[in-house]
Amino acid sequence: MQNKTVTILMATYNGGEYIRNQLLSLQQQKLSSWKLFIQDDGSIDNTIEIIKSFQRNDDRINLVENPTPHQGAGKNFLSLVKYSNTEYTIFCDQDDIWLENKISDMVAHAEKHNMAENKHPSIVYADGYAFSDETGDIDFSGISHNHAADLNGFLFFNGGYQGCSIMFNQSMVRFLTDYRGAVHLHDDITSLAAHALGEVYFLPKKLMLYRQHAKAVTGLKSFNNKLISKLRSEVNYLLSKKHFIVKESFFENYKSELAAERKETFRLFIDFGHAHNKLDQLMYLIRGHFKINNSFMKLLVKFILRRKFDS
Repeated sequence: MQNKTVTILMATYNGGEYIRNQLLSLQQQKLSSWKLFIQDDGSIDNTIEIIKSFQRNDDRINLVENPTPHQGAGKNFLSLVKYSNTEYTIFCDQDDIWLENKISDMVAHAEKHNMAENKHPSIVYADGYAFSDETGDIDFSGISHNHAADLNGFLFFNGGYQGCSIMFNQSMVRFLTDYRGAVHLHDDITSLAAHALGEVYFLPKKLMLYRQHAKAVTGLKSFNNKLISKLRSEVNYLLSKKHFIVKESFFENYKSELAAERKETFRLFIDFGHAHNKLDQLMYLIRGHFKINNSFMKLLVKFILRRKFDS
């Protein structure tokens, strides 16, 4: 694996409290042949000073100029993709801690599936342990248990797989560099492109500590795993409107590149989003063979109990 160079992309914003530990965890990786590109989104704390202090002693770390700061995490990450010319690329959040075998295990899994040679935008996805910055508690069950087997099982995700858990090939680099369409978050678009146009390879390992704190942009997870807590979830909608807009925009821009079956799946999903009658919505769910976590019944229960959109 040491002959493989991996590009790591990190978007930062006021991460001075956490970024030092993340950079140290990158330097402890078993696969040491990586290069890191960092783009800051207009931090007003000591984030830049910490990055430069690491840069002076590690020529693998590159701080690149951001021509349009304050663009948000999604656009910040996507604008970094153009710096990658390696077979594999991975997103990296500023506030996590990677286990030392994260990069090497993900590269090995990608090699197992010949992902570098895949002409379609494809990803490897690995889980992690959520941990509380406030209490130090670790959720050993993992970050996410929603793994879609196909596009039908993915479209009702609110967001994609965590960006920091995604490694992708050069085909995905080219796709994201030239991406045209609405943007909310980078990981949603990357996950969607893989399910719609390429392949998703799940690696059943937990390879990082996913920090949970009040300043986090996305991905906050409850540490209360009791059933009654899950039933009382504050989420009272089935779909996030922002993520639905991204998926609809994706379809409008790339429908000519979709296989016929995936094109029909998108159409039924979008028709569901625009349908006002509850019975019509149910028919679209059935016709589209849609699922959540590979279960139609889980989707049906959420459909019955929740309103369609968050706003």
